[in-house]
Amino acid sequence: MPLRPTKLKRLNGNRIQLMESQTDTDKKMTPEPPDQANGSRLRRLLKLPAFWPISGLALCVLAALSIWLGPPVYQKLKYYRAEQLISNAEQALQLDNQSWAFQAAQASLSLRSGNYRALRIIAIVLARTDSVQALTLLQQLMNHEAATPDDISLYKKQALRLALLFNRPDLASSLLPHSSDEAESTDDEYAELVARFHQNYGLASDAIPWISRSIQLRNNPTSSNEFDLQKRIDLIQLALQQNSATGGRLQFRNLLWDLTFQTNPPSLESARLLAASGDLSNDDVQVLINLFEQHPEAGFQDKLTAVDLKLQRNPEEEKRILTDTLYRFGSALAAETAETTASLGAKQQIQLPVAEPSTQEMELDRRIRLARWLNRHGEGERVSRLFALNEAYENQDVALVILDGLAQAGKWKEVEALLSDKNLKLELILRDLYLARASGELGYKTSYELSWDTIESTAIDRPRGFWYVAEYARVMGEYRRAETLYRRLLEFPSVRWKSYLALIQIGEMRGATADLLSIIQEMRGDFPDNNSIENDWAYLSALLDQSIPEALKTARQLVSNYPKLPAHHVTLALCLLKSGNHAEALEALDQIGLDWTLALEGWKAIRINLLKSANRLQEAQALEATLNRDSLKPEELELLE
Repeated sequence: MPLRPTKLKRLNGNRIQLMESQTDTDKKMTPEPPDQANGSRLRRLLKLPAFWPISGLALCVLAALSIWLGPPVYQKLKYYRAEQLISNAEQALQLDNQSWAFQAAQASLSLRSGNYRALRIIAIVLARTDSVQALTLLQQLMNHEAATPDDISLYKKQALRLALLFNRPDLASSLLPHSSDEAESTDDEYAELVARFHQNYGLASDAIPWISRSIQLRNNPTSSNEFDLQKRIDLIQLALQQNSATGGRLQFRNLLWDLTFQTNPPSLESARLLAASGDLSNDDVQVLINLFEQHPEAGFQDKLTAVDLKLQRNPEEEKRILTDTLYRFGSALAAETAETTASLGAKQQIQLPVAEPSTQEMELDRRIRLARWLNRHGEGERVSRLFALNEAYENQDVALVILDGLAQAGKWKEVEALLSDKNLKLELILRDLYLARASGELGYKTSYELSWDTIESTAIDRPRGFWYVAEYARVMGEYRRAETLYRRLLEFPSVRWKSYLALIQIGEMRGATADLLSIIQEMRGDFPDNNSIENDWAYLSALLDQSIPEALKTARQLVSNYPKLPAHHVTLALCLLKSGNHAEALEALDQIGLDWTLALEGWKAIRINLLKSANRLQEAQALEATLNRDSLKPEELELLE
């Protein structure tokens, strides 16, 4: 049957006539080859264009190119993102946003491992937060090929600071300058850290040049440097406390004078320490008096310090100076003689005189400070005239200074009567402490023991309160009771170290070296990795002729591990001396290179013994002339015989 022609169709305004011919029909009816037919069906199924073999080949080429070029492109994208993050981290660090800086640096490091800039920021943030993890990282970065000289200096300072913080003398000693050129290139912060190292683990005299250098490097100081200034003052104060040699103290005081007048206005903190250091000339005293009286920032306590200096310069005029001072500060009533005011008697007679208007107008804090100052100068009888009784009912500090004044004046009956007043503003434990002291002074043995038992039972579950009680007992000279209290405090980890140090202090006061060794032996068990304790144990063992072989082994190990610490060399020398090896012992001391006139007294005794055994008598006599025998332990004194 013949096919009908198709209709004409209009498409986009164009007439298109599609005529189907028999030929075309025949072509459609002709079967295709199997492969071609399958391909056509697949093309129709997938709706591919007629030129699909060519486009498929292009896709294969593109796939191959993506496989070949993909990794480099991906790596470049990761690198770009890592750089973005590290730039953000550096900006955050400049803005002191340490949390964001740390997170961004960590994210950058995850995209690009080994990124020095990211590691640098992480190390700085960890160091600023006093993390022990920073120590290892800082050491690694010091040897990094990308580290600049400024970076290395920063890492070394931070690592040294953390090593001192975490009591790592082995690591700290490796971070000290090893040459004069390196020492000359130090900045003030690094010089201060080196000084602190010598202060903690060596000799106070070794710290002097570093403190001096730290001060000299502070160019054009301003008030913004006050915190740094305070740290240097603290260093010098520690040095003054530890160094009893006249020459050493003079050097430290000279540094304090430099610090005092290095700022504008002069530093009150260093001036206060100078005033407390003693051994000042009359001219120096007058300079400090003028400073405290005229300084624009001087407080009430500084004015009292100026009076202290006047008393130091003119001790024979004490009564006049005290009276003039009290009138000057508006306390005419307290300036009156003791006989003009009735003393406190029994409970019903307790009547503190009402202070005159000028005294009442003086702010309470100033009157409390003035009262403490009077107590310190043995003028406790004047204290009660600074306050009305109702103020002792309302303020515990007022009650305490009044009680201290009465105690200082020896008026224990009045103390007892005042303590019995339930309206007195005073914590129960403080009331019991004063009552125990009053009972002891008045000879009430039963009441005394009962008061102490009450105190101990009240404070046992409160380490801070118990610590206060133990300290009070020690100050009162109740060493046996204080020792018992400190030993009970060893049960509390928060105060265990402090309690051991307090026990050592009591042992030092008693002069019982065997007790000290026993305490140190206990500390070895509680703090097994503390090298200072190990050194003390070896020193005291050798001093008492106990466990010499083990002590010698410990001393040798400490010197091997920390060769720059003088204390370890001295301990080794003592152990060798006790072993009979005097020549090696003296060699161990000679290697330190110390100024022995500024050394600790016990160290001097060991060296004098060894110098005499080596027939270096002139050196021994010169060093012995600088020795303070009162500071020696009995066993150290025996070394001089």
